[in-house]
Amino acid sequence: MQSVRRRRAAICKRWDVLLRLERVSSPLANPDTLVHLIPTTLDQILALAETPPHCDSTMTHAVGLKLPSCDCGNNPYLAFYIAGEQAIVEAVVWSQSESPDRARESEVASVISAARTYATDEIEAFCGMCMHRSRHHHCRYAAIAG
Repeated sequence: MQSVRRRRAAICKRWDVLLRLERVSSPLANPDTLVHLIPTTLDQILALAETPPHCDSTMTHAVGLKLPSCDCGNNPYLAFYIAGEQAIVEAVVWSQSESPDRARESEVASVISAARTYATDEIEAFCGMCMHRSRHHHCRYAAIAG
């Protein structure tokens, strides 16, 4: 994972670029609002990716873990974490292509799993305090509020 950490600046820059390609759903989702979160969030995701997996098959866990949906569409973290995961995975793939003797499928799985685990916590936290919570007829919290 050290080779990925050496790409930290490039990952942050790529994350910023990818974030600006995403649809802005609210003022909080404006890339200029979110961009300052990238360096710290990247550090947290990489630290999580370096911890031993909590399941037997990291790849199965990573593929099976989906980001929560935001039915009202106001959660700014959805686009943020989608862009971040792509930037980090790209960096892992580039690192592996430059050093094929160290290429391991588990590194990709580890960063996907870590990114999705970290993102899920943040997305759920935001949805839990959303002002639009349960107002949209498809909101997963509608049953709780009613």
